[in-house]
Amino acid sequence: LILNNIEVLYEDFLKGDMKEPIEICRKNSTLVGKEVYILDREKKRKVKAVDIDDNGILIVENEYGKLENIVSGEVSVRGVE
Repeated sequence: LILNNIEVLYEDFLKGDMKEPIEICRKNSTLVGKEVYILDREKKRKVKAVDIDDNGILIVENEYGKLENIVSGEVSVRGVE
């Protein structure tokens, strides 16, 4: 049953339809709604993960309240309270 679902999602992916996989990621994300660290080029910034967009890009709110798209870099929840 699980493999059948994965096959359907994979077929959608091959057609360029990412709607359902992205929705699954949003629903089951351990990041969205939490304070996280973004580690990029040896810099560490504390932000709040607010959503995952329709392309799978993580949207965060920085310390100034501005939304940013995080396309690459490491995201960590370690040490965040």
